[in-house]
Amino acid sequence: MKRIVFACLLFVLASLPLSGMAASPLAADVDAKLLGLSREGKLTVRALQGFGLLDEGHRKLILELRSKGKLDALSANGAQIDTWLADAASGKLDLTPEQRAGLAQTRELFREIEAQAVSSPTVGNVSGETVPAQAPLADPPQSAAGSQLLTGSAGPDGEIFGIVSSGTKEATMKVVDYARGRAVFDLEASTQVVSDFVSSGRVEEEKGVLSAYIDFLSPVVGGIEAFTHIGTGGGAFAGALGSFFGEFGGKLSTNIATNAGYANLLIAAVQTYDDVTTKGLQHRETGVQVYKNILGNVSTIASLIRGPYVTSARAYALNLGFAAVYIFGFTLDSLVEEAQAVRSATIKAVHAAYYSAGSNYYITDDGWYRNFARHYDEAMKNPSDPTSAFQAAYSGMQSDIEQYVTGYWNHGENDIFTVLEAGRRFNYEATPKEREYLNAVARRDLYKRLNASVLPRIQRYMLTRFSEEAANALDKMCEPMNTRCRIRIFESQPDEFTERTYAGYVLRFAHIGGDGQVAFATGEGWTHRLPALDEDPAPVDVEMTVLGYLECGAPNTLLLFKPGADSDDPAKAERTISFKLDKRFLDLDIRGEPAGNVWALTRIEPYNIEQFGKYSFEGLPEHMDKFIESSASPTAFRLQYTEVIRWKDKGTETRTGGVEFSLPRHFEADVDGSLKIGASYSRNEGFVDRKGKSSVGMFIILDASVMGQGTRVADETVDVSFSPQLEPGRVRQAGAMILRGKDVHTIDVGLWHATGLGLVPKYGARYTYEWMPFAEAKGRQPLIKGQ
Repeated sequence: MKRIVFACLLFVLASLPLSGMAASPLAADVDAKLLGLSREGKLTVRALQGFGLLDEGHRKLILELRSKGKLDALSANGAQIDTWLADAASGKLDLTPEQRAGLAQTRELFREIEAQAVSSPTVGNVSGETVPAQAPLADPPQSAAGSQLLTGSAGPDGEIFGIVSSGTKEATMKVVDYARGRAVFDLEASTQVVSDFVSSGRVEEEKGVLSAYIDFLSPVVGGIEAFTHIGTGGGAFAGALGSFFGEFGGKLSTNIATNAGYANLLIAAVQTYDDVTTKGLQHRETGVQVYKNILGNVSTIASLIRGPYVTSARAYALNLGFAAVYIFGFTLDSLVEEAQAVRSATIKAVHAAYYSAGSNYYITDDGWYRNFARHYDEAMKNPSDPTSAFQAAYSGMQSDIEQYVTGYWNHGENDIFTVLEAGRRFNYEATPKEREYLNAVARRDLYKRLNASVLPRIQRYMLTRFSEEAANALDKMCEPMNTRCRIRIFESQPDEFTERTYAGYVLRFAHIGGDGQVAFATGEGWTHRLPALDEDPAPVDVEMTVLGYLECGAPNTLLLFKPGADSDDPAKAERTISFKLDKRFLDLDIRGEPAGNVWALTRIEPYNIEQFGKYSFEGLPEHMDKFIESSASPTAFRLQYTEVIRWKDKGTETRTGGVEFSLPRHFEADVDGSLKIGASYSRNEGFVDRKGKSSVGMFIILDASVMGQGTRVADETVDVSFSPQLEPGRVRQAGAMILRGKDVHTIDVGLWHATGLGLVPKYGARYTYEWMPFAEAKGRQPLIKGQ
């Protein structure tokens, strides 16, 4: 019988070239799963087909062998091919020399794979591809801090935070128990925190980790009067910092509260998400309802960009959206009842074969996990518009699923492997009802597989992200207290002939309270000797952390003692100089008050903007918004410039640049270093040109003509000094120029923006200084226009 069958096959196969039976060349990086099948003795022609190692001619030959020769070529292994070749050699099978060569080449491919399986290390593989595959996608890494927050047990001492080098000016704060940080909220409180944020954008700052932060810090600095009566309210804490650090302290307290609020949100997300995914939905606790609300109305995440959180809250909103979708698993949109009849079992068999593990179009569990990670990463690249970013990612995942579910109708009916695997001929069109039913079956089976194998990985992914970000937010709460500061003490000289008054004096730092009591700063590094007359008049630099400054007594006074005087007795001090550490880098000139006239600040006004506060540009295209937010005081100016561009193909892009300046209330004539401006390039998000250079920067201009050298480096602070200014009426020759002293000086500060169109607009403030006696300047309050 076999002779008759193969005699019929000879006519069919005679026209096939030798390559028609040849397998595709073996790639160097054979998939690890294929090697694993070889080691287990499960390597078959079906496996070679599934991993793309057989060409079209070979697949057609296998179809003919199966349909006419009644030989299961797909299930054949190397030993079966050896048997067929032996039968052909003995005359039991009628095969042409070309057919024998094709089978021999296939057998050689088996041997190559078997040899690689023996020589290569044993590794697993969960590829989502049908060609030599990528390595399995690992779950996101979990740091020790994130792992402790997620699964650790809180320590017995009950403290989240600790101090390194306590009692010194180098003291720093750190998180010592992340698990204790998670314990600040129980499930009920966590649910309320997330619910409030989702419904109104409200952030719980003053409870949770901020309360623990203040409870820990208050005893540390309890010897300082302003901290003695601090409760758990963030407002009192901010007030205490402001009393010591002024505007600098306000900024510190804002950063602490912001990070505390973000930490609270993330800890609440860990609590609620972990509880729901661990216990399941059947408990129907309120935590589940939070995520149902998000899932039911994706647009609610648009409300999560309010307040001072900006990027952090937007990213958190996206994470909440993903968490909501993947907490409930993959659910059916519709399912046609299986009772509906399909005219033939053939279509069901072919359809099922298309979605089987050996199919060319099969996507593995790891492949689906890759799809999720890809959409997640794409959304996180642009958190400026969380609603659009999340909706695009969510729609993308849905589209992937639907393309897979309906892909059979584009590929399966004509795919040789699918028809072979089903063992049936395919010779009719499915009706719309049959298509609807089979799509529903495919979707149901896919969701069942995703819920069982992929969803737990996605949920672990989300829990890892939440716990990592929560641990990072706790760390960031410590950063303001660990901010490094510097106080520089020097004695300026009006000219080279005037000697320094305090040469060789002993300088001590102390804190003088409201009751007049003097307490010297504790710890080392707070007592210094000023350079003698015959020494280099180098300034005295004292560096410390904010926490170190507070722990050592928050000094606010310099005491100057004559050489040889008892420097342990505050009453023996020659001079007492009060100060406030209201900036990170504070310069203190101890020369004393000027005896004559100075240029004093008399007026502050907007520069190229209509007003201080918020100013929006008009007449812009519909897809663009631009606005400026600024504030001006006698000693500081801040400006933030923002552009919002709604691209058709890239979503919404937000660019922000910010600058800050500290300016003098007055400056002297002919004194080197008297006119000095502190400048900080505080922010640049998105303002970068095609060459990678910043397209925004700061400007400092004296008298509308002399440019000061600022910085383009974000978070960098520089001192911009101008040369000594001539007293009004005085004249000095500088090369070919004649310089004359002026009664009025102006200083323009702000931010410039290079638009790329040749124009470089500048936005900021103008500070005007007028010549007057110092006694008059001391009580002078400048006029602030456009406030």
